[in-house]
Formats: sequence, C-alpha cells, structure tokens
Amino acid sequence: MSVVNFDTDAATVNVYMPSDPRVQVLTELGFTVAPGVSKLAESNADKFFADISVENIADIDADVVVAFVADDTTVAANPAYANLGALGRDTAVTLSDTQVIAGLSQTSVLATPWALERLTPRLSAAANNAGA
Repeated sequence: MSVVNFDTDAATVNVYMPSDPRVQVLTELGFTVAPGVSKLAESNADKFFADISVENIADIDADVVVAFVADDTTVAANPAYANLGALGRDTAVTLSDTQVIAGLSQTSVLATPWALERLTPRLSAAANNAGA
C-alpha cells in the first residue's frame, strides 16, 4: 500500500512514509507498505513524506494506493499518472473530500473512526480488486 498526495504542482507527488499516521492507520488495518515506499523511507528517515518526480510514480506502485487529489479530474489531467498501475487495475482509492483526508491525517479518537467509516468500503473494494 502507498499513500500519496497528487494535490501538488504537476511535477511532483508527495509519498507518505511508514512513520506517518496516515500510513500507520492503514497498516493497523492489515495493509503492508509497498517496497518502493520502504526503499524511499530509507533515505528519508527524518521526514513524514518525500517528494518524487511524477515520472517516477511507478516506483511506489502498490496493490492498493490511497491518493489525495484536488478533485476527480486531477488524475485524468496528468497523463504521467497513468504510469501508476493501481489506477489501471482499479485498486487506487482517490480522495478529494477534505474532511475525510483531514480525518485520516489528524488521527484522534473521534476523527479516525469517522474517517474510516467513510473510507473502509472503498479500501475493501480496492483490496478485492487487487485479489487480496
């Protein structure tokens, strides 16, 4: 699993590291961090995210990818995102609802369950599409 932010300028993608709460919540649900993210974390141990060039997006592909996007057109607007296999396999969960993103990002006893209630059906569908 990878957690990324596409809501940046067109040339970079933010990749959240295993130490970030967004990733930790999902690993607690049973997802495992993608090898490409783990490798990226080795050289970014002191950061909660790392920027990668959009041309290198395939390096962090995973069975399931959670992607924060500005809106539903974000992914279609940049053809380089097509290099992320999860999009083609229908195993990417794109999130544009800022409340759900905030609930996943700012973990608390109230926010996390609320966000997961809205996110779990989509994560389950992506995992099923991935054959997990």
